[in-house]
Amino acid sequence: MTKDQLLLELIAGLELRSIVPMKLESERFSDPPAVNSELQLASNVQFSDNDPEVQTGDNWVFRPRMICEVSLAGAIHFRQTTYFVLLFGLKNMERVQELWTDLQLRKDFQEKQVTKTLWPLFRQHVIDGMSRVGLPFVTLPWLV
Repeated sequence: MTKDQLLLELIAGLELRSIVPMKLESERFSDPPAVNSELQLASNVQFSDNDPEVQTGDNWVFRPRMICEVSLAGAIHFRQTTYFVLLFGLKNMERVQELWTDLQLRKDFQEKQVTKTLWPLFRQHVIDGMSRVGLPFVTLPWLV
């Protein structure tokens, strides 16, 4: 099987049961930028080394943290950090656990599935966070 087929098999073996943003941090570090300022965006997703955390029975929990920094002239202007908890059910526990031993497949699942699933929620958190601290918001780009 190809890597893409294995990823599809892994995804088919999991059922997304819930997404909960557990903590949202919006930090402003400077005055609002001048209109038409060239802002730089940087974002990343960090996964806990212990994920998935195995819950009772057939449940896996992932705890990613998403961070976006908006900078102006090299200085951080705003940072949004969101801590998520995702609960997945395992439809075929043995096969999913077998697939999970492939480190590249894990990485692909985290980057291609989990990150893209959370991105629309996180984009909204950035907009809301900037508005809450009195800054004009920026819209994060699409993930492809």
